[in-house]
Amino acid sequence: MEKKQRKQLVIQMLTAGIITFCLLWLLFYIKKYVPFGVHSLASKDADFQYLDFLAYLKDVFDGKNNIDYSFSKSIGGACIGVFSYYLSSPFNLLLLLFDKSQLVLFVHVIITLKLACAAATFAFYLNRRFEEWNDGSVKKQALIIFLAVSYAVSQYGIAQACNIMWLDGFYMLPLIMLGVYRVVNGGRPVMLSVSVALAVLFNWYMGGINCVFACFWFLFEFAYLRLYSGDTKAEKTVIKDFAGKLGRFIYSMLAGVLISGVLFLPTIGAMRYRVRGSLDFGSLLDMSFIGDVSSVIDGYSLGAQSQKGSVSLYCGCLALIGFIGIFIGKKHNVKQKILAFVTLVVMLLMFYWNPLCMAFSLFKEVGSYWYRYSHVGIFCILFFAAEFFLSEDLNAVKWRVIIASAIFSAAMLGVNYLHGVQDNKLVWLTDALIVGVAVLIALISRLSKNVGAGRVFGIIFTVILCAVLTVETGYSVMLQMDNIHIDNGESFVEYETAMEGLINDLKEYDSDTYRISQTRSRATRSLEKKKNNNGKDTDDNFKYKNNVRANYDESFGYGYWAIGSYVSTADSTVLNFLVDTGYRSEGDNLSVVNMPVLGTDSLLGVRYIVSDYALEGMDKVEDIADNANGAGVYENPYSLPMAFVYDSGKYTAAKYNGNPFEYQNELYSELLGRKVEIYKPLKYETVVSKAKKRVYKMEIPEGNYIAYGNIPWNSLFNAKLNVNGIYRTGYARWLSPSVFNIPVNEDRDYYKVVLHSKQKLDLDDGAEQFYVLDLDLLKSIAEELEKNTPDVMDIENGSAEFVVNAKEGQSLFTSIPYCDGWTVKVNGQKVQPDKVVDSLYSISLVEGENVVEMKFHVKYAGAGIACSIIGIAMLVFAEFYRKRRK
Repeated sequence: MEKKQRKQLVIQMLTAGIITFCLLWLLFYIKKYVPFGVHSLASKDADFQYLDFLAYLKDVFDGKNNIDYSFSKSIGGACIGVFSYYLSSPFNLLLLLFDKSQLVLFVHVIITLKLACAAATFAFYLNRRFEEWNDGSVKKQALIIFLAVSYAVSQYGIAQACNIMWLDGFYMLPLIMLGVYRVVNGGRPVMLSVSVALAVLFNWYMGGINCVFACFWFLFEFAYLRLYSGDTKAEKTVIKDFAGKLGRFIYSMLAGVLISGVLFLPTIGAMRYRVRGSLDFGSLLDMSFIGDVSSVIDGYSLGAQSQKGSVSLYCGCLALIGFIGIFIGKKHNVKQKILAFVTLVVMLLMFYWNPLCMAFSLFKEVGSYWYRYSHVGIFCILFFAAEFFLSEDLNAVKWRVIIASAIFSAAMLGVNYLHGVQDNKLVWLTDALIVGVAVLIALISRLSKNVGAGRVFGIIFTVILCAVLTVETGYSVMLQMDNIHIDNGESFVEYETAMEGLINDLKEYDSDTYRISQTRSRATRSLEKKKNNNGKDTDDNFKYKNNVRANYDESFGYGYWAIGSYVSTADSTVLNFLVDTGYRSEGDNLSVVNMPVLGTDSLLGVRYIVSDYALEGMDKVEDIADNANGAGVYENPYSLPMAFVYDSGKYTAAKYNGNPFEYQNELYSELLGRKVEIYKPLKYETVVSKAKKRVYKMEIPEGNYIAYGNIPWNSLFNAKLNVNGIYRTGYARWLSPSVFNIPVNEDRDYYKVVLHSKQKLDLDDGAEQFYVLDLDLLKSIAEELEKNTPDVMDIENGSAEFVVNAKEGQSLFTSIPYCDGWTVKVNGQKVQPDKVVDSLYSISLVEGENVVEMKFHVKYAGAGIACSIIGIAMLVFAEFYRKRRK
């Protein structure tokens, strides 16, 4: 590149990035987003998960937590997958400049920086990809900048602001595609290999999606090269040329993936035992279509949202007109238009044909954030728009652009009338903008060669066009922001400050080793029963103290050890164990822990529970005052130590039979070496049995008991559960519990459970489970096992050391869950530990003193480093070979 070209490139990239950044912050100011108000883009999963993960990373930077392994992840687990999927973006280094209470502001900062980076990389792509048509004129530089900003603030760019880790793949895609172009054109592989490596390192999921698209784009670029070069070589020569370019492409991609091995290979190792670690290739045999392909037309509307069967690829009117222009312009011959049409068809199949949908979802079913790969479709539209505007003689376009845009607008109105899925006002506004922009382009084209007054009018229309496009872009971004925002700016700061203080106070109060659970979170509201106008309770007038929620990662955010978590890399062993002991899992990635199951909690060493209401069987810790969120700390007097000696093999190993209460009885029996029943069945009668309602009644037994219920369902029917007139909660629905507590109502001498729904209840008669927990027996068991606590017990994230005196036949039970990567030594000798119910570690001891050491190692860390070295060596060799060949 010449100095002038480099200067133009830098100006284009900086201008596109700065415009994007300033536009977003201007809208933040106008719409009162943090730091100018309480609105926030940290919604949905950003609120449920990412804020807490960012706080966790902040603790890692401060040396308070561990990336390799952490007990903040459910009851413990490898965290390299959490880091590589959620947190490995280089932008997260900016966390060093922010406090935890400023995380919402931090999210806004990195969203704007990532989108500004996307604008810059797309401008870089357009400049280098179409360099032969980029004559350096102001008009074409402005077009590149407009299209680059359109890419950054497209529907995908703003809608995925609540999935900030995916935006790294968004700004890396143009660099990967430029690398593909250079490989196809005989250039160096460095761009492709390095961009692929960085994309996978920054977020392996989006990096993988970009790699899948790169394979399709390689075929397009090869066909594009043959058609635009006018090459008429024989068929055998074409095949040979294709084979050579394909070989270079595969070599470059492989080198890039290998370079990323330092993080990617350990991630694969960590996911081998995860529920989501397997790939569903069988679904490729399903040749069905998802939704109506025509919905892509009315999906190209201001404010449109992607949903299953309907994708939104909105990236501005200018992009759409340029895309249409490919098919009406004179610059492109029939074969080139056919190639553009075939590319369009393939692009649509990516979103509506199941095999391609699965391929771009990396062969896993998705249940949310449909078309998380729609940025590749937006890239295709903008590619052809750029090709049209940069290659075509705009003076020859004239009224054909108006006719084409009018046809598309009419099609949008017709499809929207049939579907009725988008806002009609916004559809009409989009139509008017498309036609209006096309008219302005035609007028500018018509007047561009005039002199005098005609030229002045051309300049005026150009200014108007720029103003319209700017307003359209800002309004589009504003609509998308309105669709996803929540008002957690102020509440997050208050909650974070109060919760951070409470956990710190608790750790000062008790510095021992234990777990903490919660009945509340940022999403939980305090218990409040409202009255309607007649003073009577209604179903909808409850704010549930046990309401369904998805905030299960606060243990990450506040650095304590818990039992629940919500991560896409959840350990199937842990999930299954918690399900068997009463805590339902949801979506293979979270455990629903919104009310205590005391038998399970005690077994796992949960000593304290943070709650905004009193808990049966527990005492409130008066030395720790309620925080500003209304939460107090309750101590579990039945909590077992996280490790103790027991007589192994004296009782048959517990097996799950579908009943979590009986299973817990078996677990305690195995650890005690004798048959015990901490849970006893509670006799009940079904007072009402209707299609949409069940009422259960049972007497309250005498003694020190806590009652629990579990009503197994066959399918979700979105019910409500009224438990003894004290609280209500969702049931048999997303995020609802399975086992629930039945607190005593002082006005009744019986328990009453009412289950009702607007749908038919899908239950098996007689499968209901109602039990009472014998607190006196549980207390005596806890005291008995506590006597067998190791003399020394030092458990940290990723390591543990115990010193115990044992008799022959005894073992050390730990509530550390099984995870591939632990090395266990007894008296310096490596041993193979046993497992209690295939979930928790049990270590055989020798008679006398035993020094037990446990150390966690990231699987394939060394192999990953070796892969990266090999990948770098492949690049060096390719460069050396290229120079020698020259």
